[in-house]
Amino acid sequence: MDPSSEIILDSPYFRIYSDRRIDRLIGTSTVPPGFDSATGVTSKDVVIDGDTGVYVRLYLPDTAASSQSDGDDTKKLPVLVYFHGGGFVTQSAASPSYQRFLNTLAARAGVLVVSVNYRLAPEHPLPAGYEDSFRALKWAASAGNGDPWLSQHADLSRVFLAGDSAGGNIVHNVAMMAAASEGEAGSGTAAEAQIEGAVLLHPGFGGREPIDGETPEWMETMEKIWGFACPEATDGADDPRMNPLAVAAPGLEKLPCKRVLVCAAERDTLRPRNRAYYEALAASRWGGTVEWLESMGQPHVFFLFKPDCDEAVALMDRPRFSRSVSVVEIGPLLLFSTPRLPSSWPVLANGAAHSSQPRHFIFVRLRSCTPEPLLTTWKVDAQIASIARPPPSKGPLHCLKFNPWEPAPPPAGQPSPKRAHLSCGAATRRGCRAPGRQPPPTVGAPPSAAMDPSTKLVFDTPLLRVHDDGRVERFYVTETTPPGFDAVTKVASKDVVVDDGATGVFARLYIPDHFLAAEHKKKLPILLYFHGGGLVLDSAASPMYHRYLNSVSSKAAVLAVSVNYRLAPEHPLPAAYDDSWAALCWAASGADPWLSDHGDTGRVFLAGDSGGANIVHNIAMMAGARHGLPSGVCLEGAILSHPMFGGKEPADGEARETREIMENLWPLICPQSTGGLDDPRLNPMADGAPSLQNLACRKLLVCSAERDYARPRANAYYRAVKQSGWRGSVEWFESVGEEHVFFLHKPECDESLALMDRVVAFLAED
Repeated sequence: MDPSSEIILDSPYFRIYSDRRIDRLIGTSTVPPGFDSATGVTSKDVVIDGDTGVYVRLYLPDTAASSQSDGDDTKKLPVLVYFHGGGFVTQSAASPSYQRFLNTLAARAGVLVVSVNYRLAPEHPLPAGYEDSFRALKWAASAGNGDPWLSQHADLSRVFLAGDSAGGNIVHNVAMMAAASEGEAGSGTAAEAQIEGAVLLHPGFGGREPIDGETPEWMETMEKIWGFACPEATDGADDPRMNPLAVAAPGLEKLPCKRVLVCAAERDTLRPRNRAYYEALAASRWGGTVEWLESMGQPHVFFLFKPDCDEAVALMDRPRFSRSVSVVEIGPLLLFSTPRLPSSWPVLANGAAHSSQPRHFIFVRLRSCTPEPLLTTWKVDAQIASIARPPPSKGPLHCLKFNPWEPAPPPAGQPSPKRAHLSCGAATRRGCRAPGRQPPPTVGAPPSAAMDPSTKLVFDTPLLRVHDDGRVERFYVTETTPPGFDAVTKVASKDVVVDDGATGVFARLYIPDHFLAAEHKKKLPILLYFHGGGLVLDSAASPMYHRYLNSVSSKAAVLAVSVNYRLAPEHPLPAAYDDSWAALCWAASGADPWLSDHGDTGRVFLAGDSGGANIVHNIAMMAGARHGLPSGVCLEGAILSHPMFGGKEPADGEARETREIMENLWPLICPQSTGGLDDPRLNPMADGAPSLQNLACRKLLVCSAERDYARPRANAYYRAVKQSGWRGSVEWFESVGEEHVFFLHKPECDESLALMDRVVAFLAED
């Protein structure tokens, strides 16, 4: 047996070998940031260190809108810097469990969350994780070096730290690092930014000597984990970073915050250490307030895996980040208590809800009363659309009341409430719980379509199924990957919300890492990319698009902007076109520092594949109809890779099955279309379609593949542009023997490399 393959620690979460290899058994799945319809929270990823690839995921609740709209700094949000758990060796800020937990926390507590994706051991042994976390705190304390969410919405006089398990350990150590750096030049944590409080959730502490309840087996496990995560530690588990109560540890009175909340669980093996830390802090000369919260009957970090259990709800309700309380009444519909309300709100409607049902409107007015919770609740099936959402809130929703009004369109001029539905996610996020006091339902709702055998399929393929009630089942579940630094291509990426959270549309930006250096003055061409998927599938965060755009950005030396537009049928066309146009205008305006500092707005390109190539054509036509882009920015070129087009009459060589699929798919994508498959957006060569002379770029590259089912339409488009009298230059590039979008699935094959070379040359040509 190879000695290097000996397992020195085997747990349900990870397996450690004697040669310092690790198998991560959990914590590797990720989800992209964006708008969360259940909580009303928008998230985005921001790279804070291009050298290490460390990024943070920011969470901004819908409460932020009021502070920006009226310019009142007193309504800015506290900042919560969060450190995930995972024993320093697994998990990430992009994991589904932390995304769900922090969406809920941001909404319920009314805080701007900065979740830190620090580097993991053993690839990056401690103190790397501590250094990354402290750097993230300093970045947040400096308003994110100008990040608009922090600069516009963050109250930097109220900064909190929080973390679970190993992240709880990081909370303590980062707080002590902040105390040690206080007054140092460039520390970035003093002055206007103050650490008001810290929340340690089941913190990962240890020590050489057992304390009450610790078994020898557990002591041995912790010793191994710590030695693996921090091989430089000479004192083993009594290293002060692992054991804050060790003889050599700095005094706890140095903690630089006013309040500390230590949370533990009755059945957690870390409970004895958590209690010892709490008691030591309470007995120290520290001048702040420390509190203890224990969840009875629960194991370690249970709240991440059982977020709806009573103990998890009680734990979520415990941290207090806000101070004042008011009561809001929304007509006869809703009543709830919440801190720091603005004096007035505009008419609200849930335009960002993931629903195709009509939107109704609600009015808001304030009134005063004693801030005591009302012990009534309302639970609604999760399938009900979130049509009307509550106004901005930083506190728990104590009461929901509904009137049985029939839905009707709001009258012109002054809309009034007709009916409101809240999803159970929206109700849950406001703390709407009071067991045993549930009133009878007063609003009828259609039963879940999933339980209704009368629903019929209107579209059924191996990838997508659509029911006649509007439900959508995607069997091709898109895997996602977070942005960051790609070591192979040396490209950095980040996600940026492009519309302030109104729709949740974001763009993933890619830039060759060396161009981020301050001394690099060269401006890069800007490439707007629109992913494929027939306008109903996939995302800008999928691994294949992430890999492809890392490669394009590196080889072509471009600043790529990959647009995560909304998908049909939940968001029918023209939503995807509108989102893509908005992203193009956003990029052309240099709205992000990467774009303003490194992008050449005099050289803007469009590119996309399949449904994304359809978007390229339509955006180029929109630019022509609107006489260009804002600020006089012009489109230099467009690349249509295997474009999705259609038409009522078959094109030369087009298979009948291809047309039949499009005949069923197009009405779902664009139900408002009156021209069917000859809608000019799908068939640019149809009678009555705008002239192709209006294409607003000076050169065009149409790419296809010999065995691509979409080749006949792509070639017809190329020939039509060439014969249209358009003044630009159009080229055709065909990959022999290959199928539709093969280059995404076989990036290293000869034809993919040849296609990449042609794309790079097209982007480089003057």
